[in-house]
Amino acid sequence: MTDKNLPNKKREEQKMKRFTAVVLSAAMIASLGVQTLAAPSISVGDNSFRTVLSPENEGLSDDAYVTWVAEDKLTEENYTPEMLEFVKHLNNLEEGVSVLEAFESYEGFEEPIDLSKIKVFDGGSEFVQEGFEYLDEMYFLSPVKELQWYNVEPTKEKPVKVDFTANDMTEEMEVYVLTICPDDEWELLETERKSDNQVTASFHARNTLTALIYMEKSADEEAEGTSPRT
Repeated sequence: MTDKNLPNKKREEQKMKRFTAVVLSAAMIASLGVQTLAAPSISVGDNSFRTVLSPENEGLSDDAYVTWVAEDKLTEENYTPEMLEFVKHLNNLEEGVSVLEAFESYEGFEEPIDLSKIKVFDGGSEFVQEGFEYLDEMYFLSPVKELQWYNVEPTKEKPVKVDFTANDMTEEMEVYVLTICPDDEWELLETERKSDNQVTASFHARNTLTALIYMEKSADEEAEGTSPRT
């Protein structure tokens, strides 16, 4: 039976089915085209926290990239059991616990971590000072993760910039990177704001454990555009 001999309702139903099939086929072809042409995105984490080498870097090889690995990927090959427990402690903090309280409340180390000597570096990876008096006003914006470097070696002579994205970041936050160097020294890296939810930090060593922390900007600091250093 041809379309002409079908009742009007059935003819309309067949036309709709054919139209839908054409639209779906076109969408599938377009999707395959996008997947084929799109460059791979070198980033890790969920949709809330991501990181990637900044396009501001110069002279890096095409296969250089950085990843930000979640806590459950950490192993005792690289960390002591005490450090692994400390990371769990930090990542399970209750809301409203400051960075200083988080460190001081952990009792798993033989010697407590002395954050009074934390080293502060600016957006150009230049040493600023030792010690930071505002840690009791700072809070974690991201979980503590492991920053892993591939085919790139940050050094004091040639620091490497990394872009961090956090969807919960707001304009009222002064964002820093809390990280630990291979020599077990904790550092605080100032950041440069790239957008509402992205900042850039400059690394001078292959830092490992890394987290975004923040403090609320005061009215004066926001107006002057300064960082709350001691």
